[in-house]
Amino acid sequence: MTTRKPLTKRLGRAPGQAAWPLVVLVAGCVLAYILSVILGTTSGGNPTGNALTVMGAKVDVLITDGQWYRIVTSIPLHGSPTHLLMNMAWLALFGVGVVFATRTNIALTVFWLCGIIGQVASYLVGIGNNIGASGGIFGLAGYGAAKAWQLASVANRDMRWRIRLSVVVLFIGVLAGPLAFEGVDHAAHLGGAAAGLALGPIQHRALERATTPTLAIVLGAYLWWAFATAVM
Repeated sequence: MTTRKPLTKRLGRAPGQAAWPLVVLVAGCVLAYILSVILGTTSGGNPTGNALTVMGAKVDVLITDGQWYRIVTSIPLHGSPTHLLMNMAWLALFGVGVVFATRTNIALTVFWLCGIIGQVASYLVGIGNNIGASGGIFGLAGYGAAKAWQLASVANRDMRWRIRLSVVVLFIGVLAGPLAFEGVDHAAHLGGAAAGLALGPIQHRALERATTPTLAIVLGAYLWWAFATAVM
């Protein structure tokens, strides 16, 4: 008699084990916001532009001058409690979805890779200065959509197209939602989403191997930011 392994054994880690990097990421974003508020607030209680610049906001002219680390350090920053809460809610939604689908910690890798690519896209297009985790979040949405599209292939024909149609409609809705708001960096959103879609077909193990170099880039950016801030 053939016995089947439990689902968590066949897929890898249990969801709780794989989700801890997301918890750390959310905590990091909250801490970054608290520090930016401590550095200076507007009359409305939000971080000042100067405070966010010191914390590593994406300021295009400074990036052109060599402060490349701002591509990375701008990602966890947020300009208001609403901005922070909305992004953390979306991060939890799409991040946990990737964790449950893959049973791995690659949600963290996907977030940072897509966030960086989104910020690079924003810089190249010349949208202007920005902050926020939206590029990485849209990357998680794109990655999740790509995986759902792949998983639909094992369903019967009728269900397969229903799933794929739902994926397309949902993804378009996620992309179109921010169009209703002013001052949104659509280049970062689209760049992150496109990167997430491109990462979808890549095997989980390959993305897990990319975790260390990705986090090394992030750490290097923050070390450079710390050094640059110390000598200012």
